[in-house]
Amino acid sequence: MAEEKEAPKKLSRRQFVKGAAAVAGAGALAGCAPAASPAPECPPAVECAPCPGAGVPETWDEVADVVIVGYGDAGGSAAITAHDAGADVLILEKMPKDKGAGGNSRVGGNMFLTFTDVDGALAYFMAMEKDWGGSVEPETVQAWAEQMIAYPAWLESMGAELAPAGYAEPEFPGLPGAESVRTLRFQKSFDTPPDQNRYGPYDFLSALVEERSIKVMYETPGKSLITNAQGEVIGVVAESQGKLINVKASKAVVLTCGGFDFNKEMKRNYLKGPCYGMGSPARTGDGIIMALKVGADLWHMNNHAGPNPVGFMPPGLETTIRMNPPEFRFIWVDQDGKRFQDESRSALHGRGHEAIYYYDSVPQHIRFPRVPLWIVFDETTRLAGSIARPAYKGFSWNSYFDVYVWSDDNSKEVESGWILQGDTLEELAARIDTDPAMLKETVTKYNEYCVVGKDDDFGRPENRLAPLDSAPYYAIEAWPVMVNTQGGPKRNSKAQIVDPFNEPIGRLYSAGDMGSIYGWTYNGGGNIGECFAFGRIAGEHAAALEPWS
Repeated sequence: MAEEKEAPKKLSRRQFVKGAAAVAGAGALAGCAPAASPAPECPPAVECAPCPGAGVPETWDEVADVVIVGYGDAGGSAAITAHDAGADVLILEKMPKDKGAGGNSRVGGNMFLTFTDVDGALAYFMAMEKDWGGSVEPETVQAWAEQMIAYPAWLESMGAELAPAGYAEPEFPGLPGAESVRTLRFQKSFDTPPDQNRYGPYDFLSALVEERSIKVMYETPGKSLITNAQGEVIGVVAESQGKLINVKASKAVVLTCGGFDFNKEMKRNYLKGPCYGMGSPARTGDGIIMALKVGADLWHMNNHAGPNPVGFMPPGLETTIRMNPPEFRFIWVDQDGKRFQDESRSALHGRGHEAIYYYDSVPQHIRFPRVPLWIVFDETTRLAGSIARPAYKGFSWNSYFDVYVWSDDNSKEVESGWILQGDTLEELAARIDTDPAMLKETVTKYNEYCVVGKDDDFGRPENRLAPLDSAPYYAIEAWPVMVNTQGGPKRNSKAQIVDPFNEPIGRLYSAGDMGSIYGWTYNGGGNIGECFAFGRIAGEHAAALEPWS
């Protein structure tokens, strides 16, 4: 395969600015390209390593053709593809091998989206994205569509046994192209008991990585990208065993580090309102920050994915636990004790924007009156079963690591103070600091709807109306939760990360939801499918480059 042209023959504006800075400082230190910006202070007792723009280090601690930062489904797909194309590959993973490596891919579901034909995939994508679809260039959507169809055969060629997932097929049946939607999963997972249903894409890919003897450096997070004077990415500064190391990428770097679900500052800057993540706490936007430092553009930063409406943030645990009270015997109330929507309605995959129901604000409040909300239920509900979704069925970090087993009758959580109790609704209102009269009026009105079988306020279906009429009463604080963020560095059809002028940053690629092409919504399994698709694209193009040296 011919060498790719990573940068246009004419100097881009970004390259011109960087080049001018290098010329201006050339007299300060002969033979060295100065850093584009002041080097950050290194932590005490940590050796310093080159920062972006500082030029070629004199020594390298690790060397590979293709360096992949982040080891999930996207990183695994890119690594296998690049290796099979003849490249020497090194993977840098932030988390320990036995606890957290794989990120959301490790703790996620076993379902991935594909299509039967390219035209259907294109139509469905544009219909899902609506006006937001215009942020993705047609050639990028085309590349996505072609790979979303091709990757199942690639998996099967390596020994995968796939089966229909039987869910979200399609998730939006009324959209153009919906007839072409298919969702798949690994057959092996059907052969294990429900509480051991752990086999998924990451298990399959990591076994292939090991078979190929691809080197993986665990507990080695990427810290910054090393660029030469021309702005090409030539390596990574990573942290290993408390020291910064230089990792040379002779051909390219592929960022597959995931989103910013657990970066509070980034969430404040980019998302509509407060929310918590359910996945890997390692997702702190590292790759996004690294890419920004070398001039990357961003897209889709305000989008995050469902489908799980609310969760409880337990003290001492890192991620939320999904709330799912049994038999629909519950309501949601805001901080004023009022209902605000059909609580039984399931949010669809990728519809993080549906959280506007939570974030509707009232001007005089100057706050989000529904964040956090309260899940209110009665004694019958408490005794009916755990109000938390069983761990083995949930997509969450706490389903796999640091597992918390919720009590069957919720008594342990009442005793711990997580669930608040009141012998009357007025007493419960005092416990949750809301208006007693309003909470009582809300529950009374809701119970009347249960009697007549019709919710005149929010249209909750008759078969999901169950009264709250047995004291004592209970409430638990709940927050909007998300599976993942979708935003990050913008990528093109070759999985190259581009700058604000839509020009590729030399030798820098990405895959996965660290800059997903989904700007508005997506069909269930869409992110894992995209990990395969752009992971393969990134690995192929990165391996095809000639070494920069």
